[in-house]
Amino acid sequence: PRTFADRLRIQKTVYLLKALGHPAATYAFNNYFHGPYSPALAREYYELQEAGARSRPPHAERSEIPPAMLPTITEAVSRGNRFLEAAATLHSLATTNPQLSREALFRHAGLIKPGLRDAFEGAWAFLTGHGLIAART
Repeated sequence: PRTFADRLRIQKTVYLLKALGHPAATYAFNNYFHGPYSPALAREYYELQEAGARSRPPHAERSEIPPAMLPTITEAVSRGNRFLEAAATLHSLATTNPQLSREALFRHAGLIKPGLRDAFEGAWAFLTGHGLIAART
């Protein structure tokens, strides 16, 4: 990943794969400026980049996306990095604050991500529509 945009896309995609239950997505994520972030994942892709990664890394088969998850991940990635950041942020907030209503989650997310407010509705519809979080009122 040469650019920040590439790294953000990797971080949020792996986060969503973990939320979907991907067996290889075992990285721990914590809150960060651009949403959930895994230092271990970052370390791994930097090491691969430094090594040149001309061939598939060991255990690459673990990272293949199962066919049942592929449409969900393809949809999320195709909607762009702003969408990925909004979806991962809302998912993280919703799973760590199950008592909060949808509106309260949007308010909280808007305080920490004011530039993404316009993406919350679509991200929420994606998350609930794909069963990543339960719908709330």
